Amino acid sequence: MAVKKYLLPQVDRFFKANLHTPSTISDGKLTTEELKEKYKAQGYQIMAFTDHEICVDHQDLCDEDFLAITAYEIATTDINDPERRTYHMNLFSKDPHNTRQVFF
Repeated sequence: MAVKKYLLPQVDRFFKANLHTPSTISDGKLTTEELKEKYKAQGYQIMAFTDHEICVDHQDLCDEDFLAITAYEIATTDINDPERRTYHMNLFSKDPHNTRQVFF
């Protein structure tokens, strides 16, 4: 069985991507559809919608010129740090339909 990849390697082509974009699903100001439209107009072909603490399959936004990567952002606070700093990490799914959040 062949393994599907998000993108096939192409040595003669570069992709413009945004790998950290929250939408109105969490703390963003635009919907995923609005973000796609705005970023495509600026030449982007790839976006990871990294809403906080929720992983959503956005494959319905994919077309021949646009790839939506299934991803999410998780925040964790260092309880051993006297300043209680919070760190943010973006996690990306290998399978675009897998929305299981591995951090929880």
